[in-house]
Amino acid sequence: MEWTAESWRAYRNYADEVMVQVRFLDETDQDKELDATWVILAHGANWDQDWLLQRVEALGRVPESGEPRFILQTRENRLSWGAETASLQIILTVGGMVLGSALEVAFDRLADSLAARLMDGAGGEPLNEQEAVARTRWIIVQRFGLKDEDLRLLSVEIEPPDKACIVLVAHDGCIYETDLRRQDGVVLVGRVKRTWPSQSDAE
Repeated sequence: MEWTAESWRAYRNYADEVMVQVRFLDETDQDKELDATWVILAHGANWDQDWLLQRVEALGRVPESGEPRFILQTRENRLSWGAETASLQIILTVGGMVLGSALEVAFDRLADSLAARLMDGAGGEPLNEQEAVARTRWIIVQRFGLKDEDLRLLSVEIEPPDKACIVLVAHDGCIYETDLRRQDGVVLVGRVKRTWPSQSDAE
């Protein structure tokens, strides 16, 4: 196949799954990441990668205190084996910001923007237990480098129609608590907190 500029752009901009992660650096140790992660999951669409990157990058410049400090990474996977599949991860690691406040508002607005691009006039199905657990497992595997079999379900709480809280425990005793909500029926927004065994014992 001979690519043209237009056909290559269309090929690059399609993704079956888009995952945006926001990670946080410890203010006292910039080489250490905190155990909180914010995630947006969106299904396949003809995404404009520049559009996505510009909006995620803007999160790193939300005014809080001092100069913005962030790392922006992308991970793109494509498979052509009878069928074409593609996934895109955009990872923003920020420092010098407080969880919550203006950054959280900007993050929710980004989820709104992604949902608006996917809306086709009809919302999706309500968030059910099976999907909530499956999505949470996938998020944790992708974020923390675990295997699915390393995770055991502790509890699921569904708040119809679009919210859920899932708690999983890993083989090393770490507990992963994830709050999920479905934005406008088409985008999943998650906030994950990892608690180490020593922390949970102290609590």
